[in-house]
Order: sequence, then structure tokens, then C-alpha cells
Amino acid sequence: MIQSLNVGSGDANVIFEDLKTGLATPLGGMGTAFSSSLFGLTGSLLLGFLELQATQAQTRFLQRA
Repeated sequence: MIQSLNVGSGDANVIFEDLKTGLATPLGGMGTAFSSSLFGLTGSLLLGFLELQATQAQTRFLQRA
């Protein structure tokens, strides 16, 4: 993307607009990747917490039996 910029025009506004336009698609993909990573992390923490609770409940059950 950066190599395709035409900096010879000298107009900074045109250069930045071209840069923003060119980076819109990759940044959208990065947003999707970041969201899915957060979803995976949240799911992992939730399952870890549930596993911890189940293990503690099983231990209490076996100690009383």
C-alpha cells in the first residue's frame, strides 16, 4: 500500500486520502481478527471457570460420601 502512494504530487491531503482508502480493507480484517481473539479468550476463561467449579463440587461430593 505504501509503495503505491504517489508522493510526487506534493499535495498532502491527496496522499493521506489515498492512504486512508487503501488501508480501510486491511484494518477491517484486523478488526475481525481482534474480535474473534477476544471471543476465544472470553470462551476459554468461561470454560476454565466452569471446570474449576465442577472440580470443586466433585471433590466436596466425594469427601462427604
